[in-house]
Amino acid sequence: MDATDNGRQPLERLLDELGTAWLMDLPMSIYVADTEGNLVYCNAEGRAMLGLPEEGQLSGSICDYHAEPHRHAELVERAAGPREPGARSAHPKDVVKLEVAGRDVFVEHYLGPLRSSAAGSAADRGLYVGCMVDITEDHIAAQRAESLQDTVRELTFDIGQILHANTATLVMVNQTLLAAARALEPELEGNDDATRPEDLAAGMGQMAARLVTALGRMLEAGDPDRRANALPDDRWEKLERLVPMLANYEENIPVPEMRISALRAITSEVLGAIRAMEPGHMPKEVVRDTVRAAEDLERRTCFMDTLATRTAVIQMDTSLAALRDFITAEIRTDDPSQRFTVASIIRESIAHLAEFSRAARVEVVWKNRSEDVEVFGNRRDLLRAITNLLHNAIKYSWKREGYDAPWISIEVFEGENEVSIQIENWGVPVEQAEVEAGLVFGMGYRGKRSKDRGRLGTGIGLTDSQRVANAHRGSLTISSKPARGSSRDPGERDYYRQPFLTRVRMTLPLAV
Repeated sequence: MDATDNGRQPLERLLDELGTAWLMDLPMSIYVADTEGNLVYCNAEGRAMLGLPEEGQLSGSICDYHAEPHRHAELVERAAGPREPGARSAHPKDVVKLEVAGRDVFVEHYLGPLRSSAAGSAADRGLYVGCMVDITEDHIAAQRAESLQDTVRELTFDIGQILHANTATLVMVNQTLLAAARALEPELEGNDDATRPEDLAAGMGQMAARLVTALGRMLEAGDPDRRANALPDDRWEKLERLVPMLANYEENIPVPEMRISALRAITSEVLGAIRAMEPGHMPKEVVRDTVRAAEDLERRTCFMDTLATRTAVIQMDTSLAALRDFITAEIRTDDPSQRFTVASIIRESIAHLAEFSRAARVEVVWKNRSEDVEVFGNRRDLLRAITNLLHNAIKYSWKREGYDAPWISIEVFEGENEVSIQIENWGVPVEQAEVEAGLVFGMGYRGKRSKDRGRLGTGIGLTDSQRVANAHRGSLTISSKPARGSSRDPGERDYYRQPFLTRVRMTLPLAV
């Protein structure tokens, strides 16, 4: 390694003179090259990185390893530029892409002129020292992360668009179901939302009793020969088995959610048998009365199914809208923080869920309207958070004994420096272990009891609401206890089958 420049002294002595020989002992790749990039020195780590022989005279140029041929010239030009008086000797760090033996190598690269800090020594020998740290794995990982982030942004936008389109579709489905409900029960004159489930159930019982009577008359009508000519014996036997099923359908079908579909299946069997009858063998009036009774019951079951499906569609629409806002929160233009009243977002949230609460037959009771209590923050996010909590309360409510319809309550409590919004519902329990472990606030988590009666959900409502509360320097708490102050042991089998009083409270700082 006696590389010289125009008869200059050996490089090692030059480094000693400049007081920089210690650089070559650093545990990183070090090389020395001239302005053209010709290599004049490279330590062991540098030789290994570039695939050079471990010993011997160097030849070639550092430019041969740059993925961009003119990169070395750019680095030299910047490194040789003037520095401000008193500036430190450190030089800018670059991430440089090299190509070594057919593979890409990314390095943190430092390049600076070989200068002397001693007065009177040579200020510039036309040589540059480069330091390289291999960051290939980290760089590629960072590139992948950035690419993934770009993909996530695009996907987030696409999901937002898809959810928006689905929401529009659900609006169409909702209107179609409403039209179908009115066509099935025109005497309701469009007031299907106000129809009480108890009234519908009672009416369905009367219709079932009417069909039992008509079907009994048909089974007894005509002589055996005419009956045999009208239908095969196995069809008559099946119709006979349907009579006791219809007469006591509530006892025979203990799960209320299954009664509608079961009754519709029975009416379908009755009507199918009548359509299969050979004409002229059974009394027309008896058959006509049975058909009318079966069709009326079938129409009522279809009507109730339509209402239940419409309620599910409205619930899904609300859930999708909340999910869309949650997913796209990071890519929307940030809304400026502002000062607004708590009453304004409660009022807007109630209005937003009015159709859902009507369809679910749940009344929202706002106990105290503190119109002058104000908070400061992102109004859109806080509105979404309150709507999430109110939506959950409506969805998980049961009908209370002694009341015409289920109801939930909203109360506002003002403290010295904070305000709390409490939403209370009577119905589905939240297990104490889920609350204590914080599981209820986990992303995508749905409580063990939340699937009661097939209720839909995404498991993000409480997560989103808690994040919004925390972002506003507030908090979100939840409690759930037996509604009647039960003294039963939580370990008992039926403990969580009783109604629970669940309170969710969001506390926020008052606007100052």
